[in-house]
Amino acid sequence: FRSAQHRMILAFYWGIAFAIAVVFIKSPGGQQLAEVPGAETWIETSVPLIVSSIVMMAFGVLAGRLAFAMPRDLQSNWIFRVAGRGDAAQFVSARRWALTIVSVVPVCAIWAAALLWLWPWQAALVHLVALGVLGMILVEVALAGALKIPCTCSYLPGKSHVNLVVCAAALVLLPLVMKAATFEREVLQDPFSYATMPGALCLIWLGVRRSVAWVNASSTQPTFDDEPVGAAVTLELWDSRSS
Repeated sequence: FRSAQHRMILAFYWGIAFAIAVVFIKSPGGQQLAEVPGAETWIETSVPLIVSSIVMMAFGVLAGRLAFAMPRDLQSNWIFRVAGRGDAAQFVSARRWALTIVSVVPVCAIWAAALLWLWPWQAALVHLVALGVLGMILVEVALAGALKIPCTCSYLPGKSHVNLVVCAAALVLLPLVMKAATFEREVLQDPFSYATMPGALCLIWLGVRRSVAWVNASSTQPTFDDEPVGAAVTLELWDSRSS
């Protein structure tokens, strides 16, 4: 948080999340939050809030993951290099906790304050548990890849296509998120099915965690230098006269 570059990355993606949340809250369903307040009408306005919370969780984890990939001070790498070769599981656990604290905890705290004020506490608690488990699933997905200590590995620009990923997510995943929010609204109307949705997400989290651990089994030591790909780097320039 003392790095202006890292703060800018976090602010940029959190800003996108807040903008999308405002769009959904300003939708006709979200406008009913101000028009028909009351304990009995919360279910009618739940879908915009559910979608907004899921989008904010996804962008929160994405912001933390991208910020961790940017080096803070490469000259300090020697501290980790000479500290000794620890168990890879310790590095993975530390990365998991760091990403959870930076991304999942703030989103859950923000929506806990909002939902406990707008919804009955039982429904708000169920959604917060499901939101937290969803955040842990996204954290496990973000941990896939080379074992790197946050903010210490050298960074080679041009390898990431985050802009394409965000556009694809907006076009493909957003309709799925809306369907999931509609399904959750139906679940929240039945107190007897409160445990089904968090339980299913917990099973998905366990499966994703085991899969990521299996994929990362070959990484036994952290990586400090981002290696370039073996292919030749070109500027992709061409002469129109040759065509």
